[in-house]
Amino acid sequence: INCYNKTHWVGARRVLKHLKGTSTYGLLLDGNSRTVTYGVYTDASFACQTKERKSVTGYVISMAGISVSWCSSKQGSISLSTAEAELIALSEGAKESEWLWYLLREMGFPQEKPVWVWCDSKAAISTVKNPGNHKATKHIEIRFLFTRDFDEEGRLEIQYCSTSDIAADILTKALPTGQFVKLRELIGVRDLKTTGDT
Repeated sequence: INCYNKTHWVGARRVLKHLKGTSTYGLLLDGNSRTVTYGVYTDASFACQTKERKSVTGYVISMAGISVSWCSSKQGSISLSTAEAELIALSEGAKESEWLWYLLREMGFPQEKPVWVWCDSKAAISTVKNPGNHKATKHIEIRFLFTRDFDEEGRLEIQYCSTSDIAADILTKALPTGQFVKLRELIGVRDLKTTGDT
């Protein structure tokens, strides 16, 4: 680190304290689920990067009560609205879902029903589900037509979910402790020491 200051030191200590306090946490596949289906949570934090004003994408794919794929990344371009940032997150989650869909099919577990995708942006869902003229999103429409195709083909079932229940919210911003713990449990991260399986 070239130009570190006290803020960096405080941040590093906070990370180390968190790691020490959660060293027994992990994902536990208990074997109780007999289905091989999955669901996708997507979220975005609009223009949250202070200097660049780029948004952050987050998605979590859950199967059998645990997360099997997740991503938290800065978006490559600057979004002009919250809906645009959420559309980018939705498309990234849909792309990862499509990869997993083919992988499971190759492994002998074809998905018989549409994959549920949850998003907390009604505007983003409306853009995908209503192929009418969306003048405000025309500049990004081509990039997201494949998400609409998956929805129309019945491969995805995109549904609204309140922000407090979107598991991917944990990947896009700092959260109050109570909400963080709730979402951590939702994505399947548990204290393995208390379950007796370490």
